[in-house]
Amino acid sequence: MGCDAGGNEVVAVNRIKPKMLRPGDTLALVSPSSPVCPGGHVTPEMLELARDRLHGIGFRTKLSPNALNARGYLAGSDRERADDVMWAFADDTVKGIICIQGGYGLPRTTRLWNHQEQPEGVRGIDTAISQRCTS
Repeated sequence: MGCDAGGNEVVAVNRIKPKMLRPGDTLALVSPSSPVCPGGHVTPEMLELARDRLHGIGFRTKLSPNALNARGYLAGSDRERADDVMWAFADDTVKGIICIQGGYGLPRTTRLWNHQEQPEGVRGIDTAISQRCTS
């Protein structure tokens, strides 16, 4: 323990550094928020372009079982979207998870996650964690 510049007590924290992704690793593509849909922010064509680019730099991809679902402005029910996140966590071949699109729906799913099966390195979420690979 020590103190910061303001004199506040600081506790040392063991940080987990994830392994670096390497060519040949598998990435799960999930839609925990908004759907992939024609005329939407992410279209099926944009998703295929992103997958092609990931494959082009040596990664394998797996599309989650409900990734292409649509239910109003969300990519399926809260349960379906939570199940997809847990599917990606549970798959030992998956080395990284890419959210196809962020949005309001993601925080709604966290209450449905099985936190005992969630990898230790996952510490938080953000509704702006996705980046489209379309430029």
